[in-house]
Amino acid sequence: MHKLSRARISLAIGLLAAFWLVVAAPPLASGQAESEAFQGQAGPYHLVVDVLPARPVVGDLQFHVRPTLTATGATASDPRVWVILGRRGIQEVKTPALRSPEDPTTFVGNAKVNRAGTWEVFVEVTSAEGSGEASFSIEVASRGRSGEGLVAPTMAYAGAAVVIVAGIGWLVLQSRRARRRLPPGS
Repeated sequence: MHKLSRARISLAIGLLAAFWLVVAAPPLASGQAESEAFQGQAGPYHLVVDVLPARPVVGDLQFHVRPTLTATGATASDPRVWVILGRRGIQEVKTPALRSPEDPTTFVGNAKVNRAGTWEVFVEVTSAEGSGEASFSIEVASRGRSGEGLVAPTMAYAGAAVVIVAGIGWLVLQSRRARRRLPPGS
């Protein structure tokens, strides 16, 4: 009975370790944080523009635009916000930024970028208070499979696999030893 309880304890520890690594462990850095790409004046507005992911890569990008009136610091009344992306002076993507349901002071625009390189971003804001435009550049990296940032998750999953396989092997060995101890014919 003593050996069986050790097996159960080992199995429980292995399962808890696997659960922690897969579900409960703090998330590893995945580049999905947003970063401030621009902060400055655009006509009567002070704009803060964040880009998601923080290190833009070819594919889907999200722009969070927060326009406030420079004079009062209040949110503009019912503004229309556009995010325009281009390269070498040629407009390639134009998308509206819509009011976020989670934060009514933030306007969210989604854009699909199909090439790596330097992209010019223009943000236009228009409301009853006036209109303004700001521009800045972002560097978009190619979507490569270099393995950068994959070492820690790979090691975590490999460690969990080793713990699980070792636990199963230990249980099999303990089971065989227990069978050998049984009297013949039982």
